[in-house]
Amino acid sequence: MKRRTFEMREKRLAELLGEKVLWGFESAVTEESKKQELESTPDLLEDHLFIHVEETIQI
Repeated sequence: MKRRTFEMREKRLAELLGEKVLWGFESAVTEESKKQELESTPDLLEDHLFIHVEETIQI
């Protein structure tokens, strides 16, 4: 799909659904994408967990 066509469809979708609903949808898609990426590479999952624990301890 061409970038301009995608942007026009995204804009129209935002108008129809409202920004809040669209933001929730985009967040869910992003989270699912990250989850699948982490599950497909176990080493990456371990690295991500260590970083999360380190950040939590620093807080």
